[in-house]
Amino acid sequence: MRHMSEDTIILPAVPVKPPGLPLVPALSIAALAASIAALVLFMQLSQRTQALAAATSQATQLSTDLARSRQRATELETLLAARQVELDSALMAKLPVDIIFRVADGGSGFVAHFQNHSAAGLNLIVNPRRPSSGEYAKIELPVAPQASADVTEKLGWVFRSGDTLTVSAGDYRPLSLQVP
Repeated sequence: MRHMSEDTIILPAVPVKPPGLPLVPALSIAALAASIAALVLFMQLSQRTQALAAATSQATQLSTDLARSRQRATELETLLAARQVELDSALMAKLPVDIIFRVADGGSGFVAHFQNHSAAGLNLIVNPRRPSSGEYAKIELPVAPQASADVTEKLGWVFRSGDTLTVSAGDYRPLSLQVP
């Protein structure tokens, strides 16, 4: 048998490391790359957040402008309708009726006396209103040509000072007045 001499030492096998980058510098480079990527993503997120805030602000302003424009359009439509009524009224002939108030029998108010100056009979629509109480009525009053008729208590209304009155007939311009 062979003897080994005592001057020989047997060492355990050590794995051989493949050539390449050392582990710590490689991890450092990977961490730096991840940090740069995170910074770029954060900057993009910040830019998109600012763009979203600006778009939201612009949408809010546009909604406010639209609401104002709609309100103005409504106001203009109302004004146009009122002007159209004025124009239509100006084109209509004046109602050929005089109205005179006299004290009612018994002194409990006034009687409205309507004098028709037209050569044709008129079917007057008399709308009295009492602003103090909110009462109102609609009275149809036929008046013969060149004749007169009265609105009295028998027709359902006794006029009082402060009452308002609107009278209309056919294609004539309505007449409005207040009882003295």
